Amino acid sequence: MRNVVAVAICLAGLTMFSGCDPNKGGGKGFVIEAKNVASSSSAITTVEAHMYSDTKFTATYSGNGFKLTLPNEISGLPKGRHTIGLWGLDKDDNWIAAFEYEGSKDGYDYFVCYSYATEDMLYQDVSEWDYDGYSYKTTYNSNLKKGWNTEYFKSITDEVSKTVTSTVTTEKPSGVNFAWKCYVFL
Repeated sequence: MRNVVAVAICLAGLTMFSGCDPNKGGGKGFVIEAKNVASSSSAITTVEAHMYSDTKFTATYSGNGFKLTLPNEISGLPKGRHTIGLWGLDKDDNWIAAFEYEGSKDGYDYFVCYSYATEDMLYQDVSEWDYDGYSYKTTYNSNLKKGWNTEYFKSITDEVSKTVTSTVTTEKPSGVNFAWKCYVFL
């Protein structure tokens, strides 16, 4: 459940891949490609990248993966940082799952989050809230470039004190083996 909360944290920004290479699209877009997704569901037919103000992009889900190409530029967004969530939809377009590119190292959980910045910026924020018996604190310190960015969410849970402490940065952690995971809601 806390992993799904991490997706929500990434999505909200409060103001989460086998690879993402902005050069893979041949200059035609920012590519997110997932292969060998763990814990998947055969009911998923479409992947949707959902952004603020109902901006969304879709890709077909097949063979336990997807390849989603996002446009290099998005017009009409309010100034700032905008995150996407990656959702699995069934044949009736119901959200039934969330996708994450995640890993762990030295007791920390890591998640990838994609964001779009309308301009170069240093995004800094601290958010605190309570949910499902846990207290959460997330500190953002991301050096964002105009366009798409990959952010890394580092989180540790203390089960005794029921706290989850996280940091979000654009610096890729070393030694973390990331893998795709699907969290099915059903």
